[in-house]
Amino acid sequence: MRRINKAIQLIEKPTVILAFTKEVYAFNPDYVDKGAASVETFTKEIEKAHGFIRWCPN
Repeated sequence: MRRINKAIQLIEKPTVILAFTKEVYAFNPDYVDKGAASVETFTKEIEKAHGFIRWCPN
């Protein structure tokens, strides 16, 4: 399966970044399972980049 990647840039930082990250993880666990390896690491990546790359199937 081919994936299309799109950058998601956050205009404002979520009030509770960990809760936001968990919502993103619930939407698509691949962000953590095939990428960051933990929700905490993914949270740090989102904070540092002010966003994340959206993985979606073609």
